[in-house]
Amino acid sequence: MYVLSHGKWIKRQVSLAEMNAERDEHDWTKDTCTHLRDESVNGEAASDWRTHVVTEVSTVDTDMWISKSRGLVLKANSVMDVGTGDKNHTSARYDYSNVKAPAGVQ
Repeated sequence: MYVLSHGKWIKRQVSLAEMNAERDEHDWTKDTCTHLRDESVNGEAASDWRTHVVTEVSTVDTDMWISKSRGLVLKANSVMDVGTGDKNHTSARYDYSNVKAPAGVQ
């Protein structure tokens, strides 16, 4: 998996097999996914969905706006609670207009 960060492509050190193993070991019975509303993101029709994921070390609530026409995530806001009173807030906007695989990657 590659991530574009600050203009440079970086190879993520976690393999797809490792990510799948993590997914398969997770207890999904505590998690939820709820449709909140439909609205526009930068003029594009989107559905806003909220996920609530509970792990051994944290609880994460994420709102994701997914394009109705392309099925791609357009933006996401997450709040991670690690149970110590500290919370981590993350906001992301996704722009697919100039996405290209790194040289030599198929």
